Amino acid sequence: MCAVDKLQTAGDQTFMNLFKLNSTSPIGPVNQTHYPMRPRFIIREDLQLGRYISEANWGLIPFWAKDIKIGRNAFNARLESLLEGKPMFKAAFKYRRCLLPATSYIEFRAEEGKKIPYEFFVEGGAPYAYAGLWESWDDGTGSLESCSMLTTVPNELAGEFHTRMPAILRPEDYDAWLDLKSTPTQLISLIHPYDSSVMEAKRAG
Repeated sequence: MCAVDKLQTAGDQTFMNLFKLNSTSPIGPVNQTHYPMRPRFIIREDLQLGRYISEANWGLIPFWAKDIKIGRNAFNARLESLLEGKPMFKAAFKYRRCLLPATSYIEFRAEEGKKIPYEFFVEGGAPYAYAGLWESWDDGTGSLESCSMLTTVPNELAGEFHTRMPAILRPEDYDAWLDLKSTPTQLISLIHPYDSSVMEAKRAG
């Protein structure tokens, strides 16, 4: 959970405006399915560059890690892990937060002895963003940027499929999540089950 999601967008001005991206980071049309330990887009804030979009490996690799394989178990970060101050996510939560844009995510449910995929949408398929963390790791031969998606307890809809759901942020909370001046208490208050009334799940495939 959550190990598959998608970003399908024209990357047009509407998309740019939603995430307040600067004019120097257009992405154009995108049709991606994301899996752990593969690249995905992240959105972050920089004092000089403003808010921009770039790619990062989906599976957080802390700067102190000895082996890149640690990222295989860190593509999701439980909200509880942040509250507990776990070393894997501690520095990233304090200094390196990001948004992970998407347009849907996939969960599987056992039905008649099979695992059936269901695709979850927000507002009929509009772009949205998960609360995320990012890190830069260097093994001496070059740096690699990586990220993790926060998860929380599920809403009524998501709870029919899994005990967790991605931490989807409300658009009005994007600024606070990226703001380095936000306190841990303020940040934690942004993470909660998304409103199930504006979500839907459709059987995929």
